[in-house]
Order: sequence, then C-alpha cells, then structure tokens
Amino acid sequence: MKEKGKNKATKEDIAYITNKVEQVKQESIDEYDRIKKKRQVYQNLLISMGVFLSGRSSSEDTKSEFLNNYANSWLWASDSVLTALNDFVVCSVNKYHGSATEDEQEQAYRSVVIEMRKDAGFQYTEINRDAFEFVSFAS
Repeated sequence: MKEKGKNKATKEDIAYITNKVEQVKQESIDEYDRIKKKRQVYQNLLISMGVFLSGRSSSEDTKSEFLNNYANSWLWASDSVLTALNDFVVCSVNKYHGSATEDEQEQAYRSVVIEMRKDAGFQYTEINRDAFEFVSFAS
C-alpha cells in the first residue's frame, strides 16, 4: 500500500501548474491585445499620412487627424516604426521646402509601411518597400 501514493501530485503541485498555465494564457491574451491595438493604430496612422502625399486631402481636419495619430503612435509603435515615421515626416517637410523629391518621400512612406507590417505580426515578410505601388486617379 505504501507504493500506491508515490506518483500522485500534491495539491501544491497542481496549484503551481495551474497557476503557470493561467499565467501563460494571460500573457498570450495580453500579447494578442497589444498586436490588435498596434494594428489599429497603424491603420489609422497610415491613412492619415496621406495628408503629406500629392493628390491627397490636406484639409485642417486631416492635418489634425494626422497629428493625433502621430502622437498615439508614440505610445504603441515600435522603435523601428517610429524611426521610419520620423524619417518620413522629415522628408515630407523637406519636400515642402524643395530639398527632397516626391520619389524620396514615397520611398520613406514605403519604409514606414514595411516597418508597420513587420511590427504588426509579419516580421518574416519577404515584401520590400519597392513592391508598394502608389495609386492615383486622374481628375
């Protein structure tokens, strides 16, 4: 009879394992929520970045929307996205002052898109910035 209880887990063992499982589960939920939030932030930011591009709306509302999304990105974006975003903003300002070309600005925009993709769950993407095509409609 002494051998019968030898392989049984104690209540403390079960509580410890249960706690670890719940901890891992919560970490997965938290990570999913962070990625979901980042994707929403990136989607809003990407749309509002159009304020700098030729042929896109640049009303006071769209400018304000960009500024709000830009500020929000500083809470949620990765360092690589923020670096690419700042490069895009600087390039856009330089384009406005005539010291950067539209092509340079578009390349900077593409870089932001790729960094957002990587940070939003596609870190192994094989797409590069040259694959992104700008679409415009004749007026």
